[in-house]
Amino acid sequence: MKPRTDLISSTTLVLLLASAPAAAQTDMIAPDGDAEGLSVFGRVAPLNDAQTTMQAPHGEVRIAPLGDRLEIAVYARGLEPGMHRTLVHGFADASPREARCPTRDADINDDGFVDLAEARLVAGIALIPLTADTVALRYESEYFPEAETWGVADFETRVRIDELAQAVRMRHETPLALETRVVLIHGVAEGTLLPPTVYAPAGLTPQEALPVACAELAPSSERLL
Repeated sequence: MKPRTDLISSTTLVLLLASAPAAAQTDMIAPDGDAEGLSVFGRVAPLNDAQTTMQAPHGEVRIAPLGDRLEIAVYARGLEPGMHRTLVHGFADASPREARCPTRDADINDDGFVDLAEARLVAGIALIPLTADTVALRYESEYFPEAETWGVADFETRVRIDELAQAVRMRHETPLALETRVVLIHGVAEGTLLPPTVYAPAGLTPQEALPVACAELAPSSERLL
């Protein structure tokens, strides 16, 4: 009797079954080629703190994939009590160049503050608002991280990687490329005196829009939450 060549050996079957989940997971994580650069870390550093009455903000940002989800965590300290707009910024290019946290040299109009318009020149535009509904990309959201009385703002969320990648690509025509991005934290006390030259987009006060901290994202192998 001839051997059956149309049957798969048990060893081959085991190998096929073992490799299938990994391939499927890769498809779920990055259908548009965003698989690399998803695990990133950044130190939160102060910006404009010397010109305001608050403490020097500090903390960290951690982002990492877990299966088909992306775990996002921002732990910030030294903020004014209240809501702080927290967003991933970067350049909306097909192959984005690296965004950087602005320094005092970014204060082009020399008014003593690095406002949002000046920060964008080195940090790029707002790409991903870190809110209760991150994938919706609602930049006007009222659900950004809130700092408590003692200046602590902790934010944690999980989102589907494919949904976030698709949302960013459709809105901005750029991949996630998180290793090229920065996170900007905005907001000082509403009574803070600012010069009229400090820029604020429509719907925001200069105090709400002023960047107060920034974290440059770099590759990391750590799992988060």
